[in-house]
Amino acid sequence: MQSRALADLRRIAEGLQQLRGSEVLEAVLRHDARQVKVMLGDGSMVLISATADDQGRPCLDVDVVRTFDDSERPQLEVHFD
Repeated sequence: MQSRALADLRRIAEGLQQLRGSEVLEAVLRHDARQVKVMLGDGSMVLISATADDQGRPCLDVDVVRTFDDSERPQLEVHFD
């Protein structure tokens, strides 16, 4: 297995590991069956896509999108006179 493919597989596994135990609210399959969108109870979303690489080989891609919590970061206030 190529090192890039192995690195991608590890990245996908680590992303999905963080979601263990999350409640699945909804899963939607795209009309052409190339993508699945999974909505989770904490507001996160998982996108699982099947694509092709430059040589035409099938490729799996997983993206985890988390909601942004404003309370975790201090807000910067700027005053103009």
